[in-house]
Amino acid sequence: MRLWLVERSFDTRNSVTLTYATTDGGQRYRIQATVDRLSRDPATAAVARDEEAVTTTPESDRSQYAAEATRMAERHDPDDTV
Repeated sequence: MRLWLVERSFDTRNSVTLTYATTDGGQRYRIQATVDRLSRDPATAAVARDEEAVTTTPESDRSQYAAEATRMAERHDPDDTV
């Protein structure tokens, strides 16, 4: 399943949470990484994950995630660094 980067948030512990979602916004995948790790291995526009690795997106976030995932899919190749 292909998921596109829809959100990036930083916290005070020098880590980043990346959220990827399907273009319909219904499924999401989250990963946490340190800023140092991302400087060595940057985030890509999309990731491929098995269905077991993703979770259902809360209803309140679905339309936002769908719009952003669709925008990313239209503007980027999956392996683009973003």
